[in-house]
Amino acid sequence: MDLRIATAGLRLAPVLLFLLAGCSTLAPDSLPCPAVAILPDAAKLVRYTDGTDLIDVEYEATIESVTPVCTHSGDDFETELTVAIVARRGPAMQGDRADFAYFVAVTSADRQVLAREEFPVSIPLSAGGRRIRLVERVVPKLPIRKSRSRSSYRIYIGMVLTRQQIRQNRGG
Repeated sequence: MDLRIATAGLRLAPVLLFLLAGCSTLAPDSLPCPAVAILPDAAKLVRYTDGTDLIDVEYEATIESVTPVCTHSGDDFETELTVAIVARRGPAMQGDRADFAYFVAVTSADRQVLAREEFPVSIPLSAGGRRIRLVERVVPKLPIRKSRSRSSYRIYIGMVLTRQQIRQNRGG
């Protein structure tokens, strides 16, 4: 290796470090978020009228995606989640609204639930429309502190389901 290239790199290192340190001042309140996941067994809700055949489906709703943005104020850590939900009208639906709820839970690294909050949803599903995509922003109350590593937390999102609905989602 050419010694001139190596020494030029060493002279540039303090400049690069200074520039990189300056980048952190561009967004001082922005922090990396804890891991966020949609629970596979709770990602979908199928609401039936009487039976469990396709003709008995009132509506179905699926959590399509979740995007977190994390900030802090003092020692408080705030996570804003953008949640995208897709709802479809089923053949047995009589009304024009799909009413359900989803939850956001924060756990420790060993999966102990530290907090859980539910968010109600009401999606209009008119007879003429078959599919609606809803995007909403929520700021759940999560007991996450700036002073602790975000990797020691996990955020899970899922539909509020009955045991029967969870079994159906698992294929049983």
